[in-house]
Amino acid sequence: MAALLGTSMIAKKGPPPKWAIALYSFIFLGTPLAGWSFLIEPYPCAAFPNSNGGEVLTSGDNVCRRMPYSDWGSCLFDIKTPTVCSSVTPSHHILYGGHDLFYHKLLSPWDEIITCRVAVAPSLRAQSSSSSSDGSGSVNVDNMVEVQGAKEIPLLLRFIFLASMAIPYAVNVKPLSSGLAHASILTGTWLAGFFSDAHASVWCLANVAQGTLMLAEPWIWPEAFSSSSSSSSSSSSTSNGGSSSSSSSSISKNTLARRPTLYNKKRVPEKLDAIVVGSGIGGMGLAALLSRAGKRVLVLEKHYRPGGCTHAFTEIGDNVFDSGVHYVGGGPLMQRMLSHVCATPLSFAKMGTKADGWTYDLFDLGEDITASPTQPSPQASPDEREAWERKVVERAHWWEHEPRLHYLRAERLEESLIEQFPHEKEGILSYIGAVRDATSFFDGTNAMMLTKLPAPGFVRNWLYNRVERHAFRTAREVVEEHVTDPRLRALLSSGQMIDWNLPPGQVSWLVAAGMMMYYDLGGYYPSGGSNNIPYAMMPEIERMGGAVLCNASVDHILTEGNVVKGVRMSNGDELHAPIVVSAAGFSNTYEKMLEREQLSPDVAAAVDRTNAILKPSHSHICAYISLDGPPEAFGLKSWNIHSFPELPKYKYDVDAYMADFYDDPFAQKECLMTLTCPSAKDPLYGKDMPGRSNVLLLIEGIPDAWYENFEPSRHGRRPDAYKEAKGRFESMFVDRLLKYYPRCEGHITNVEISTPLTAEHFINAPKGASYGLEWTPEHFDRQLHETVFTPKIRGIDGLYMTGEAVCFGGVMGALATSFGTAAHILGWWQFLKLLLENRKSSWPDFE
Repeated sequence: MAALLGTSMIAKKGPPPKWAIALYSFIFLGTPLAGWSFLIEPYPCAAFPNSNGGEVLTSGDNVCRRMPYSDWGSCLFDIKTPTVCSSVTPSHHILYGGHDLFYHKLLSPWDEIITCRVAVAPSLRAQSSSSSSDGSGSVNVDNMVEVQGAKEIPLLLRFIFLASMAIPYAVNVKPLSSGLAHASILTGTWLAGFFSDAHASVWCLANVAQGTLMLAEPWIWPEAFSSSSSSSSSSSSTSNGGSSSSSSSSISKNTLARRPTLYNKKRVPEKLDAIVVGSGIGGMGLAALLSRAGKRVLVLEKHYRPGGCTHAFTEIGDNVFDSGVHYVGGGPLMQRMLSHVCATPLSFAKMGTKADGWTYDLFDLGEDITASPTQPSPQASPDEREAWERKVVERAHWWEHEPRLHYLRAERLEESLIEQFPHEKEGILSYIGAVRDATSFFDGTNAMMLTKLPAPGFVRNWLYNRVERHAFRTAREVVEEHVTDPRLRALLSSGQMIDWNLPPGQVSWLVAAGMMMYYDLGGYYPSGGSNNIPYAMMPEIERMGGAVLCNASVDHILTEGNVVKGVRMSNGDELHAPIVVSAAGFSNTYEKMLEREQLSPDVAAAVDRTNAILKPSHSHICAYISLDGPPEAFGLKSWNIHSFPELPKYKYDVDAYMADFYDDPFAQKECLMTLTCPSAKDPLYGKDMPGRSNVLLLIEGIPDAWYENFEPSRHGRRPDAYKEAKGRFESMFVDRLLKYYPRCEGHITNVEISTPLTAEHFINAPKGASYGLEWTPEHFDRQLHETVFTPKIRGIDGLYMTGEAVCFGGVMGALATSFGTAAHILGWWQFLKLLLENRKSSWPDFE
């Protein structure tokens, strides 16, 4: 029991399951009762086999007859013949239970104490060194002494006892070699006791050996031990009260200082098994899975830093900013997926605080506190006003500037909404019920992902039917069926719109529902920043002789007939491998790296149809703002603020609100904008960037306007009109920041604006699209998913695709596609072997 509980807690797995505790309790209680419960003969045995292996000769009332064991099987499974009373057999087998009367009487007071006669060691040695006159080898009963004891424990139960101690070490303790070392000490001690005349003191040797091993672990397994110590060294809570599932990422915080390996043909490993084009989380995750399966993989990244939208950068404002990860959801599922692709555990900080119920998203729908009917009257007493202020701070987050902010809290989705819209309780419950139904395991978003695994056609068709129940309606249509309050309609259909960039009348409801449930367990932020994610995966790739090379622009995928051969770089180098995977998106794959002649007719036709019905998703325009003080100096919080201040002018019609913005982004005084504070989310930010803060603000970026006016220009050489447009957006962003965090005024040290052109330049996203192709209902067309949105590209053997183009975008969506593509490449058996390995036990919990 101590082994089970101790190893579970040390491994941070929490208490063991109840069934395991019950099993161990049975072993604990059942072992001393073995003589009473299992043994048929109610009397002890004090006779021993002679030195020649013959029959035991006995004498006296308290002596029984037993044949010597002929094989190990008989010895192991014999629970019928008692062996009692003696401490050690002539074969030097230790018998644990016989003399330990305190142990027996404590746990089984009804068990009879038996007086029996045993041969003491000197007489045994004398008997074994001489033969009796009749050649029988019998034990001289006169040389026996009487002792008190109880029935012995059968060998089978002793073996179970050993296993119940050794297995928790082997399973729970990480790294695996350390757990096996501890289990080996226990097993070796047990065997030493069994094959010698060592007594119970042999367990003292095990204690000393295990203690010595624990002291030596930092030197034997330095990598694992240093990551563990670094994780525990920063266990204090963050300044803003946020919770971290582990206060430190076990990846070095200096990943940004690590110089990426730039492409040179001499650095390309020999005998490649696979080439992956693109180092976003989908491509990098797939490369890590293939590497774990024993394949040598080369990842080629066009940017000078690896990671795609998970990379971070330090080129502006003497600060650090994430390029695309603002928060993640998914909880334990996200953790489990990452554990399969990361060589080193990552930790994630939970957004919000315990006091606010772990709030992760706030929504400003343009309501003002002065219009709220919940205000106390002017005649309210000071105590009543203080109680009201405390209540609204706890429940509704009223700000210094006094807008009303709605909120969503971790694991309290329905409760959060009903608190704010009590008159819509019935509609809220019915709507969230529909959301949960659309995101259940074999339905909606999950069914869509399951279609990407290798499966017979009839299974995929059944799954597509489950998808189409929800995908072909818009978010606006479904929400309006359940609730009537226009504010609640706006919140449910569009509150998190910045995560998919389409108004509610255009986006598939499946996307809005999936996003809401994605964050149901709370929002999280990677401790140490998103840059730790790709750098946690890279060692898996490098361990098998693979590599991740940057500044590596792929111009063309090489094929011969209908078989892939490799890739051609933009400098003309040709690299060969039997497997090529594109993680570069739909347009880059089908329209840039492949020529039309390489595609089969049905695939070429599907590409045309895709372009006819789906546009690139909207991009983002972002402001990266640096401040000259720590987050607490400005009151920065870890939650996101989704700001719709002018919604009342449009009667809370988000489609109308966005239509005006699309026509002219400067026509509105306050357009839709999201604010997020990475420095307040990351418990390690203050250590890396003391005395500073960063804030990120985002709005939608409509590609057409930018490309019509500025596409011919190059990065770093944009015209003055481009700079003027960025300047106008900068004023909008700064004004919004000061609206919610007025203490930032006078402390802004740098503002950098990115546009759709920036995104295309740095992350190779066509038209700067943030989410691939737009997520309208047409995106879920079954024919397109069977023809072009596929992990295995049809008509070309050895060519595959992963990332957002296969199914979903975002951190979790793109990562999930890497598992689907891996299943196609490796086959079910090898793929399942990878999944069955429990790598999650060494990870900090998403709690």
